[in-house]
Amino acid sequence: MKLRTSSKSFFIEKFKLILVIERNLKLTKTIASIGILAIFLTISIKYASSQSVSQMQITVAAVSRAPTVGTITVAPGTVNLISGGFIKVTGTTALRDRDGGTDITSCVGYLYNSTTYAFNPTNARYTNSSCYISSCSGQRCDCECSLKIRYFDAPGTWNFVINATDTTNRFGYANQTLVVEKLIAIDLPLPYAPITFPAEINIGDNNVPAVNNPLKINNTGNVKMQIYINGTNFVGVEDSTKSFSISNLIYNSTATGLTNARSVTNAQASFTPTGGVPVNPSSVAGISEPATLYIYHYLSIPLGIDSLNYTSTYQVEVIEQP
Repeated sequence: MKLRTSSKSFFIEKFKLILVIERNLKLTKTIASIGILAIFLTISIKYASSQSVSQMQITVAAVSRAPTVGTITVAPGTVNLISGGFIKVTGTTALRDRDGGTDITSCVGYLYNSTTYAFNPTNARYTNSSCYISSCSGQRCDCECSLKIRYFDAPGTWNFVINATDTTNRFGYANQTLVVEKLIAIDLPLPYAPITFPAEINIGDNNVPAVNNPLKINNTGNVKMQIYINGTNFVGVEDSTKSFSISNLIYNSTATGLTNARSVTNAQASFTPTGGVPVNPSSVAGISEPATLYIYHYLSIPLGIDSLNYTSTYQVEVIEQP
């Protein structure tokens, strides 16, 4: 900038700006950054007398820089869940701060289902506020975050986000995607399985309830399920030539729409509540326990059969609810 003055002085000394101006003058100037200092200065000065001389001193303040988060490495990148369990997912990255690595006070990890949500800390499915910061040297530190994805978490694309904060609460973040696979799984917990009837039942007895009613089918996966049931005919343990039909075993449920009794058949038959057996923590209508279907069993013994111990194979199969 060119000033129309007879003399002038304009210099920087120890980050103090000394400005000397003579005569009537209006000065506007923006000074770029000095090192890590950001200086933005606008001055307007007028004098009544052309002979007066004035001096102004301005102190420039340092501005803290926000930390940055490097590319996140996520392991495993594809998550195959475990029935009823969890998988630990770890994200590692380098953090940098031009004010020095020791200026970084924390790194926080977030996991969220990006198929369902845009990222926002309030949308995070899981949060680790105490991620491990290590190996600080110069402007760099390393960050390691671990979070658990549970068996009922929805399949699809997830995001792993790491956020770094410094001493002035400035922050930076980065994210990396991972894939959670579908898990179709059930559990038939004890003592509700296997189906057990009284040690002795009289020939001709009807609708004898199983002693461990109901059979509980727990959805221990992350998709809704359809249930299919079938069984083999009852066969004598002591004499396999003796048998009677599996249709003498009937079943029903307290689930809405499944209260009417029906016979077990050799062929698979659907026994699925409306919408399927849901994923935890949702429940089947008519059943309060999450992600569980109750099935009650009753056995009738036909007349004319031999007095023996009998056994049958009862099968439950599940597929994903479309």
